[in-house]
Amino acid sequence: MLTSTLTLNLSSSFSADDNSLGFYTLSPLREGYRNIQVTGNDIYKSTHLHTSFHIRYRNLATMLFANLSLAYSDTRSEAYSHYEYNDSMTIMTWVRGNNHRHNTTISTMMDKTFIPIGLSLKVDATYNRGSCLVSQSGVMVNNHSHHASGTLSASFQKLSWMRLSAAFTAQYYWEQSSLMKLDVLSSYTTNLSIYLFPTKNMELKMKFYNLTNEITDGHYHTCGLLDGDFNYKINNVWELKLSGTNLLNSKSYSVTQNAGINTFNTFLPLRGREILLCLQLRL
Repeated sequence: MLTSTLTLNLSSSFSADDNSLGFYTLSPLREGYRNIQVTGNDIYKSTHLHTSFHIRYRNLATMLFANLSLAYSDTRSEAYSHYEYNDSMTIMTWVRGNNHRHNTTISTMMDKTFIPIGLSLKVDATYNRGSCLVSQSGVMVNNHSHHASGTLSASFQKLSWMRLSAAFTAQYYWEQSSLMKLDVLSSYTTNLSIYLFPTKNMELKMKFYNLTNEITDGHYHTCGLLDGDFNYKINNVWELKLSGTNLLNSKSYSVTQNAGINTFNTFLPLRGREILLCLQLRL
């Protein structure tokens, strides 16, 4: 405790272990629906070092909160995992050799509440850099991955008949190695929600979600989802409900996954617009 509002935390740990799971297994290990780990007769040791720094500020009088975190991890192993891909499965084997992985993460947050006007604002930002050995299908390279993201969110609760919240997130991802330099790929997410209570017997909820995903450099796929619920309490026995999902009738949304030097794009279909009317009886 540096002051009544400022706290500092430092921590560090060191550990050692081995991958003895494969040593005690007589047959290949099934991992997932198409991944197989081939076992061997050797045990490879690993050492892990983790260090973190965290500083936090909390002031209840001004309703201001903030923190900053830094973390570093370092892993050294006597073997690395090698992947071979074919049409039916992915085969992973352990190969003896120097394997050095390290990761650095920096994150910060600031939260401020303005009580007189019922407004809360929050900002989050994170940067992560990882380095590891990638070995697959005859290719071996030290790969460096970068991920940066930031979120701005707000909520308004001053009026008794309305609740409003909004959040916007931007994410950026890129890879670097001696074989390639991946273009920076981005994604943007917007969340909006509003709750209205015009009378004590009536309630309206609306939620909007928008995802803009960069598939390749300069090419984006956008999906917007709008859901709504309306509840009206007629009396202590009867209640009327009207709900709608995917009111914009979006057909699909995309998911981009990055793993080492591989990028996977998946398009997932969505159910069409649905509207449900319900009359509820309480006995």
